[in-house]
Amino acid sequence: SFPTRRSSDRRICHTGHVGYEQFGTSSRYLEGAILMYLRRKGRVAPNKPLEGREEYEQRLEDGEEGFEGAYVKPPVPGRYDWVFDLDLTSMYPNIIISLNISPETKIAKVENWNAEEFVRGKLTEVILSGQKYSTQEFSEMLIRNNLSVASNGAVYRLPKGEGEEGTIPSILIKWFNERKEMRKLAKKHADAKEWEMYEFYDQRQKVQKILLNSIYGCLGLPVFRFYDKDNAEAVTLSGVSIIKTANMAINQYYKNVLGEEAKGNDYVIYVDTDSCFASALPIIKKTMPDIDMEDEKQMTEAILKVTGEAQTYVNKMFDIMSLRLFNVKKHRFDAKQEVIAKSSFWLAKKRYCQFIINKGGVECDELEVKGIDVVRTSFPAKFRTFMKQFLIDLLKKVDQETINNNILQFKEDMKNFGVIELAKNTSVKFKSDAAKKVDYNPKSRQPFQIISGTPAQVKAALYYNDLLAQFNLTKIIPPIFHGQKIKWVYLKQNEYGIECLAMKADGTDPQPIMDIITKYMDRDTMYEQELKSKLVDFYEVLNWEYPNSNWKAASEFFEF
Repeated sequence: SFPTRRSSDRRICHTGHVGYEQFGTSSRYLEGAILMYLRRKGRVAPNKPLEGREEYEQRLEDGEEGFEGAYVKPPVPGRYDWVFDLDLTSMYPNIIISLNISPETKIAKVENWNAEEFVRGKLTEVILSGQKYSTQEFSEMLIRNNLSVASNGAVYRLPKGEGEEGTIPSILIKWFNERKEMRKLAKKHADAKEWEMYEFYDQRQKVQKILLNSIYGCLGLPVFRFYDKDNAEAVTLSGVSIIKTANMAINQYYKNVLGEEAKGNDYVIYVDTDSCFASALPIIKKTMPDIDMEDEKQMTEAILKVTGEAQTYVNKMFDIMSLRLFNVKKHRFDAKQEVIAKSSFWLAKKRYCQFIINKGGVECDELEVKGIDVVRTSFPAKFRTFMKQFLIDLLKKVDQETINNNILQFKEDMKNFGVIELAKNTSVKFKSDAAKKVDYNPKSRQPFQIISGTPAQVKAALYYNDLLAQFNLTKIIPPIFHGQKIKWVYLKQNEYGIECLAMKADGTDPQPIMDIITKYMDRDTMYEQELKSKLVDFYEVLNWEYPNSNWKAASEFFEF
């Protein structure tokens, strides 16, 4: 209900002049905010574009991506020590501002543009609006007419002075300035220990951050009044060029410092959209040979020195890149070091964990997890707790034997855990997405008859409803409905012939169904499917052999 709506959600709706029910629709509240901004400046917005929308929506329906997205560089899986990151501050909003990307500032689009070939001098000819130019002529035209060119070839008119920016860049600048002021006031009240006022201004700055980071995505939505696929792709592809430049600059910095020993090595562990991660260890070993590697304070000071140098080098490279690639002299591309991790572990793209000891210059002791089940509420509660400790042990380099024993002990302890602690959490959908149009629970379905391809959690919920009918409980116990949150478990072989079963876990589940779950819950399958499968990923990266009860017996025998 509206009275319980979060204050930040309400404030977003106020900014966009939309109803509270539309706080989750960014295209609506951003459109409202821009229209009000233009009205106050005495300017009229264009009508919503219709041309190309049907074709674009058809491509989405066919499973094709509307425009090219961000760059993610696959990591080499493994454990790394003393890792730092360089983040591009508000990369997408700053691309829009720096290149002056807006519907009314777009001039045209180069038909055969290749940003990398252009920078390397390999692009000999440019086709713009049907006319051919040599790259020299094109570059001179950009300079002469004060134009920028994005990495997708879209050409934009740059502002001649302050206040002449396009509509989208100008509102972003306004929001940046407002956020800066809110953060300043939040800090002022925090220093004065005025926590209520701190909370007020901190929430205000978070709203501004949401607005800033939402707008680029809406540029590629056909329902958005200011929709233009070229503009959306100009942002994302220019972001790819910028983060790849950062990747290249970091490696060049390492080569400058390490010399011949750096030949052929890639020191950037991972790149994701607007962040680069690298280990400072090679440079620390080379330039500070007398440092005590076990002294966390010394190592933190050393890595901060390395990150400072790397940050400076990358930002100087941005000055060169901005002019040569985009024809932009004044830019807002800025790489900043955010976190220092004493140890990090990468499994794959968007799946890693770090033991962070410094964040934004402030000492901390924090486990950061991305894309690993320890943070997912669908993961059983007991498994989440164990997985968190497993990751901490892994990052702190606890020996393999201890970790093996912890796993085997946990498996043994599972015999005594309650069903709620081991059940999976999810919401159940009896109807699949609109494209597939599959109903797993048709009116014609017979009890305990499951349509082929039905997801396990849906089966579990359907079996719950079937058992309600079998036990004549439908008049006193409501069934599980489409969209309802449930818990569910795998079952051992049983007289009902069902392999899984759900529960509401809200105090309304009938005793006969809970008795079935308690009696037949297959703890071994829960362990194999939900925990072991995740742990094996780490063991494979480390080239460790996964432990079993025979391993423990052999270990104890040889220890004796």
